[in-house]
Amino acid sequence: MDIQLKRGLLEVCVLAAIKEEDSYGYKIIKDMQPYLVLSESTLYTILKRLETAEMLTVRTGDVKVPQSKTGGRCEIITSTGDIRFTIG
Repeated sequence: MDIQLKRGLLEVCVLAAIKEEDSYGYKIIKDMQPYLVLSESTLYTILKRLETAEMLTVRTGDVKVPQSKTGGRCEIITSTGDIRFTIG
């Protein structure tokens, strides 16, 4: 598969994963597991690229960590608005 096509496809998948609700890295990876395997390093590279393009916002916040009974601090990823694609 062409690297640019793969990169674009992964970016769309990440944006789709956060479209309805805020999320965080581990949850995005878990949500995508039925469809594709995504490493943490790949995800955070994509998140940084999308943040630079102002397509999402990364902020620090408190969340309930699913594997423990205590809360934790992590980066929460939020969709920044409508995403428009142009074909042509």
